Amino acid sequence: MKQMDMHMHSYFSDGNKDLHQIAKEVEEKGLSLFSLTDHDCISGTNEMKEIMKSKAINFLPGVEISSTFKMMEFHLLVYNYDDQNQDFLNLLASNIKIRFLYDQDLITELVKLKTPGVSLDDFNAFEDEPYRGGWPSINYLMSIGLVKEFKDYIKLTACVPRMVFPKPKEVIDIAHGCGAKVILAHPSSNERGGLRHEILDQFLEDGIDGMECFSPYHTSEEEVNAYIHYCRANGLVVSGGSDYHGGYIGRAMGVPKVMSDKADYDFFMDLIEKI
Repeated sequence: MKQMDMHMHSYFSDGNKDLHQIAKEVEEKGLSLFSLTDHDCISGTNEMKEIMKSKAINFLPGVEISSTFKMMEFHLLVYNYDDQNQDFLNLLASNIKIRFLYDQDLITELVKLKTPGVSLDDFNAFEDEPYRGGWPSINYLMSIGLVKEFKDYIKLTACVPRMVFPKPKEVIDIAHGCGAKVILAHPSSNERGGLRHEILDQFLEDGIDGMECFSPYHTSEEEVNAYIHYCRANGLVVSGGSDYHGGYIGRAMGVPKVMSDKADYDFFMDLIEKI
């Protein structure tokens, strides 16, 4: 059996490890197959390809793209994309802009509320440290002592409407249009204990190719088995990953263990052969 981890982040998005550090840990963990899936960002792909050329480990380029459905943010893991496809690149750029504007709106609103120590000029001049992990607004607010941890940030940001990304079908259609495959990431992150079938059915209708049945968000073996059963019943790929961010969030690479006898390892290997 071989182990895979199809979901992890570097300091190019909100992780706190560079690509050499990630590659070293992948090797130490004994992974046979992995993917780098930074948020709406493929900046690390080519460098990771070069790093892995000298290692007997299979690397599949990926990216985690945000979408909005029923006023909830859903993440779609996209693999084997065409990095020259303009529609695909425009989608990534648009999502990055949405995140940038959200940070601007958040800080502006906190200034209007006369929140002590918050300044839009200071935020715009703030130099975020990539090895810190996270993203600019949370790190700025931490730097001035306004928040200490993620849950504080969530409470504070309730004053600003949530980001609205493209609908899942739009993301899926663009991904398929550039030859990529799409996996619904950590379904239980949106509804702990298991995502409702009516929502899964909508993603199925929208054209997903598979689901992340193994994820740190899942709370029981029954939950995992329910997702696997749904995939098998509907011809979807069974995938899994750790959603690793380095030490930033505290998730461990390779946890949960996703083994080739449970997940569709060969599906991803076939994608690598097509690159």
